[in-house]
Amino acid sequence: MRKPDKDTPVIVNLKNNDEEGRILALERYDILDAPEEASFENVMNLVQMVLKVPMCAISLVDRNRLCFKAQRGLGIDEVPRRNTLCDIAISQTVPLAVEDVFTDLRFADCALSLAQPRVRSYLGFPLRSPEGYNIGMLCVMDTVPRLFAETDYAVLNNFAKVIMNDLELRQAASKDHLTGTLSRRAWIEKSELEVERAARYKRPISLAVLDIDRFKYVNDTFGHPAGDRVIKYIAALCKKMIRKSDYCGRLGGEEFAIMMPETVLGDAYTVTERIRASFEKALIDVGAANLLSCTISVGVTERSRHELELAPFVRRADDALYQAKNDGRNRVEAA
Repeated sequence: MRKPDKDTPVIVNLKNNDEEGRILALERYDILDAPEEASFENVMNLVQMVLKVPMCAISLVDRNRLCFKAQRGLGIDEVPRRNTLCDIAISQTVPLAVEDVFTDLRFADCALSLAQPRVRSYLGFPLRSPEGYNIGMLCVMDTVPRLFAETDYAVLNNFAKVIMNDLELRQAASKDHLTGTLSRRAWIEKSELEVERAARYKRPISLAVLDIDRFKYVNDTFGHPAGDRVIKYIAALCKKMIRKSDYCGRLGGEEFAIMMPETVLGDAYTVTERIRASFEKALIDVGAANLLSCTISVGVTERSRHELELAPFVRRADDALYQAKNDGRNRVEAA
């Protein structure tokens, strides 16, 4: 692989001119501001050991900031995106190599070079999603000028692939295979963090648990493929009718949960009532010229101000769902 020098023009990846698409690709992995993770820390240890560099980082390029998912030697979690080497690097189709930042006019205003830790040399490989968006960089840095070797390129390229493979496998595991909603485990993990955040900052958060009414009848009468179509329909409807900041998970069978951050009970009730009413009106094609009408029951609740954990929150929504079933089904019950 030929190493670009300071006279090499920046080669722009047209896919990354689509900044909104790039941000959506980054957000799909749901790793911004997440706690430290052993897999990424291990990559940092190996990169630093193999390439013998004082600094390295897995950087994620958000709208206005550079977030370090893991780092060694930098001592910071994030910096403003403007005037960073990684911000320039994500627009390229090739790795970015800078032998000496101080003598390269392209990077005269580089933030991490003008102040501590005084980065002098840099090599970064894009972390590229399967759709072709560069969501961030795997980069190594030194405090002295350095001409990176071909072996350095090969090592960093392989580690960048390892990181993206890990993210893709994690993404696949977090999705329910039938509906594309979050899996039960992924929904619980994400919800625990949201409840903790709401408690810490004293912000409202609401939860809805919903269940398809008389679903056993659907399976017994029309078969399991028909039941799968009904499940997929309600999942798609939920995803369509909630906000981007809300998220839906399949807890199991025909039961789903929707977490709604920054939402009070009244607004959560309104959203879930719209979902219930839309589902009731739908005629679902279940095959063999059969159009099926189904209903759902919903339990909805808001986190109490003293509630610090997810479990009692979910139990209260479950109790409300049970009450909705007892009161005749096809209704939303607020706790």
